[in-house]
Amino acid sequence: MAPPASAKTPAEDAALLPVIHQQRIFNHRHEIALEEHKEKYQEWEEEANEARRKKKRVPPEPEEPVKERIRGG
Repeated sequence: MAPPASAKTPAEDAALLPVIHQQRIFNHRHEIALEEHKEKYQEWEEEANEARRKKKRVPPEPEEPVKERIRGG
C-alpha cells in the first residue's frame, strides 16, 4: 500500500473504469426490469382481485428483479 498523497488515485480510477462501466450497465438494466415488473405487478393485482371475486385460486405474484452487482456498496 502506498503512502497518502502518492498519486495512486488516478491509477485506481483507471483500473476500476471497466468495473464502473459494467455496473452502470447493470444499473440501467435493473431500472428497465423494475419498470417491467411494475407493469406485470399491476396486471397481477387485477388478475388476483378477479380471482378472489370469483373465489378462484390467486395466481402467483411476479418476482421482483434482482440487481446484478460486480462489487458491494
